[in-house]
Amino acid sequence: GVLACHLADPHSGRAAPSNHPPSPLDVEMAKGARLRARLTDGRRVLRILRARCKCRTNASRLGPPQAEIDCGQLRKTAESHAGIAVEGLQFTFEADPRDHCETDRRAYRHVEALLRHLAQLAGFLASTDSPRCEVRLWDPYYCHGAVVGNLGALGFRSVHNANEDFYAVVRERRCPEYDVLVTNPPYSGDHIERCLRYCVGSGKPWCILLPNWVHEKPWYKQLQADGAFGSAPPFFVGPVKQAYCFRMPQWASKPDHVGSDGRTTPYLASWFVHLPCAKAAASTLRHLELEEDRQSDWVVSTTIGGLKDKAKRIRAPMRQGFRFKSV
Repeated sequence: GVLACHLADPHSGRAAPSNHPPSPLDVEMAKGARLRARLTDGRRVLRILRARCKCRTNASRLGPPQAEIDCGQLRKTAESHAGIAVEGLQFTFEADPRDHCETDRRAYRHVEALLRHLAQLAGFLASTDSPRCEVRLWDPYYCHGAVVGNLGALGFRSVHNANEDFYAVVRERRCPEYDVLVTNPPYSGDHIERCLRYCVGSGKPWCILLPNWVHEKPWYKQLQADGAFGSAPPFFVGPVKQAYCFRMPQWASKPDHVGSDGRTTPYLASWFVHLPCAKAAASTLRHLELEEDRQSDWVVSTTIGGLKDKAKRIRAPMRQGFRFKSV
């Protein structure tokens, strides 16, 4: 691979002829180079078209309504070019543009202790001397792949998050080998319900970031009534001081309620956690309650109401309310 780099033609950007077939590393490096070039071209096109769009918007104040129509067409053209140039928009599944949101990094930090404990239960080393943890995590919903970096920064290096259709993967029985499912599913349509129904039938531990109102939905209550969660009902992990924020990637088409920084309207969201083994669930809950006493950023409870009460008690001495946005 190193020799191949030295054989590259700096003018053509392609490798010089070789008598040996390229190695897998060479192939991946070539793919990366092509992707970077396409990304650069796409951003350049997007900047040019946005500038033209802005000019025509200003011109529309003095000119005919046609200027506004042209502006809208330019915006669509820019998005089309971005879709060609940016890998994040070339989805292998149908996606609602409003669902293109990456999860708050704080949310992952709040379940770090949980995931490390589950890793130990699964037989993986999760030493406090080293942040590295090899427990296999699967996030089946793809946005822009930031989850891999966010969890990787906490030491979780085995994270599967691919640009693939979750439902097709399940239907075709192509699910990856994993120990814990960790995800923040799309909130549009029936994605939340479909995700939970898969999880309760998987026989695996799962940790799903969901709006708090999910536990009041009739279908969720029906799952409880039908005993779908078995002998170990879900418990919950949530923030103490500030709601989790979600950000849309730079390339995503943003609705009016999304800020220039990509931040969306915040949700009151918490982690819904379930372990199929009642004994393991009880052990994990006790472990998290001990960890909870060592910090003041997150709380754990067997109910959503319990999360709110605990968070209020922690905030009371600080005389702080619950914040939806950073100050």
